Amino acid sequence: MRARGLKFGILSLALGLATSAAADTSPGGAPPAEPDVMQQASEIVGKATSVSARIGNMLSEAKAEKPKDMMRIACLTRKARQANAASSRITGRYSLMQSTTSPTVRQQQFSVLQVFGQRLTDIETGASQCVGQGAYQASGSSRVITFVRPGGPVGQAAGTVGAPAPAPASVSVAPNSAGRSVPGSMSPHM
Repeated sequence: MRARGLKFGILSLALGLATSAAADTSPGGAPPAEPDVMQQASEIVGKATSVSARIGNMLSEAKAEKPKDMMRIACLTRKARQANAASSRITGRYSLMQSTTSPTVRQQQFSVLQVFGQRLTDIETGASQCVGQGAYQASGSSRVITFVRPGGPVGQAAGTVGAPAPAPASVSVAPNSAGRSVPGSMSPHM
């Protein structure tokens, strides 16, 4: 219940900021005129389509590379899903905006479109930063050598070949002043 209230608060804040940003786009602080609103909304829809296509192309290129960079593919897949979802929401809001006759509802939908448009910009930036595992690899080749103790359990590394196995840890027991043995205390004879 608390998470729902938090989501509603964040959405209300975002809509409030978008509405104030939309109100500042025209001279004199008034909301943009109807034709301007529809033109700007149409541009957001076009941007959504192009961003989704661009991220889809980046994903296709990453999948075609040999060898496949799975980190980059996973990142681009996530961004493509986010872009497609945002694009779908933008298209739905734009359709609602076109079908309404109320200027208030149209302005509200335009504000929501602006928020989704900003989200789309963030997704596009994130997709361009999907670098993959190539960025984490050292230049040149590297080699890992693992030695397994002969006769030892499978899957346990033994360290260096020929090195003796470490001795098991021991606990010394020394008598205290009352003559009783105390685990962990050091005997002066050790």
